Amino acid sequence: MDRASLRALSHDDLISVILAQAEVIAQQNTQIAGLHSTIDRLEKRIAERLCCITSREHNRAFT
Repeated sequence: MDRASLRALSHDDLISVILAQAEVIAQQNTQIAGLHSTIDRLEKRIAERLCCITSREHNRAFT
């Protein structure tokens, strides 16, 4: 919304807009937390695979 639109709103309407924005922000924070969890899980899987690959290569070099 632009300034002119906001100025045209009543006090109660402005409060409603703010509360709606707060709800959207809360939902986005939940989505972001879920994405962070997914990233952490994927990073752990990658690290485990790299560790396994490194161990196999190390073993091949000394056998």
